[in-house]
Amino acid sequence: MAFTFIDLFSGIGGFHIALKKLGGECVFASEIDQNAVEVYKNNFQMEVHGDITKIDLNKIPYADLLAGGFPCQSFSKAGLQNGFNDNTKGTLFFNIKEILSHFVNNHKPIKYVLLENVKNLTTHDKQDTWNTIIRILKELGYIIHDYPMIMSPTDLEIPIPQSRDRVYIYGIHESYNVKLPNIEFTKKNKNNSNLFDSNILEIEVDQQYNLDDNKVKLIEMWQEFLDNIEFKPSFPVWGNYFHYPSNNPEQAPEWKLRIISRNQEFYQEYKTYIDKWAQKYDFWNLKPTFQKLEWQCQEDCTRLNETILQFRPSGLRAKRPTFIPALVAISQIPIIYYQNNYRKLTPRECARLQSFPDSFKISNIDTQAYKQFGNTVNVGVVEYIAKRLLEV
Repeated sequence: MAFTFIDLFSGIGGFHIALKKLGGECVFASEIDQNAVEVYKNNFQMEVHGDITKIDLNKIPYADLLAGGFPCQSFSKAGLQNGFNDNTKGTLFFNIKEILSHFVNNHKPIKYVLLENVKNLTTHDKQDTWNTIIRILKELGYIIHDYPMIMSPTDLEIPIPQSRDRVYIYGIHESYNVKLPNIEFTKKNKNNSNLFDSNILEIEVDQQYNLDDNKVKLIEMWQEFLDNIEFKPSFPVWGNYFHYPSNNPEQAPEWKLRIISRNQEFYQEYKTYIDKWAQKYDFWNLKPTFQKLEWQCQEDCTRLNETILQFRPSGLRAKRPTFIPALVAISQIPIIYYQNNYRKLTPRECARLQSFPDSFKISNIDTQAYKQFGNTVNVGVVEYIAKRLLEV
């Protein structure tokens, strides 16, 4: 099916790749991040317009479909969650509204709309943000599904082991007299796909992605710890609280107080071993972030080198190889043990986790590449939804 589309907040082109595969031609793209713009131009050889808030609506050409993963900082749990009260990014949905209104008022409404955002959009401000978006789209004449459609790459027909729930909003303008499809998918068991059994990993990887010796030593320290306790901890092991005084007046939430109490009990149970282990690694003088281990694999894994690791501000986190945390724009690159080395996932592997083809030209600045793949939509998920939307 041949159609045209507008690519707003285009990033490096996740929507573009998916829609082009379905027969789409991009007639207008807008992105404010210049590093992303350069990658977009390099891959699609087309002009990318800048700040959408400053573009003359009369210069935006008509298209059959408007797509956009509008910035999520105002709605995500990682942001301030100011929603529509945010004076900057929280208002960018209203630029989508203005563009759609422009064509509706000119008696040539854009037929399809396909938007993406973080899952938290659906519950922000007691669902008022979600309800406002749906109400505005309906006021413009779009038939929109009332329920939040939340999909992850793990839900694809051939699942990808990245747990990345995102909400998708799709609709058709009522003037076309077309029934909105009920797009369905099956929530896959996240254990259906294992990173180490997939085609995600590269065989030959530059040594620059190997973990530095200090962090390898920290992993080995925690592995020795796990080898000498009788169970895999279901709670965050938080060395900073092993000696936490029970009469400390710190005002902490209940969940944290429970973790503190559990760590104190745990320390008393294994005190003889922990003290020797701590002395060996000078544990008490490590940064607090290195004194914490979150084992989130239950009994599915036995060793850290079987897991997906992340050094987070809160500590070292271990997850099942079927459950890669959602790639994010901040620096928390997943770590794997592969071919006898602990290393970071490469930018190309991150691209594959986002369903980008190997022909895609990645930024030659790794920090930018990681950020861009953390920010982009998953090509496979967009293709799945758009194909069913366009079949009507």
